Amino acid sequence: MFNSKPETAEVDIVWTKEALDRMERAPVFLRGMVKRLAERKARELGIPEISAEVLDRFKSQMMGQMGGTAGMAAAAEQVAAGKVAWT
Repeated sequence: MFNSKPETAEVDIVWTKEALDRMERAPVFLRGMVKRLAERKARELGIPEISAEVLDRFKSQMMGQMGGTAGMAAAAEQVAAGKVAWT
């Protein structure tokens, strides 16, 4: 008998009302990308529910990589070396 369910089926992630409300404040063109990234990260970490606190944690982790003091210092070093990160 053929099993139509793939072995690598993704686990459904539940979103709390507060997290969904927070997503409504994001620009429309970013919502889909943010949702996919948050759900992927939650699956990687074994988090079954995305709450406002989980979104805050993910955001601070991303900003630590892309912004904040450390990120700005790294970006300034690249600019000083004649490199622009997004080119």
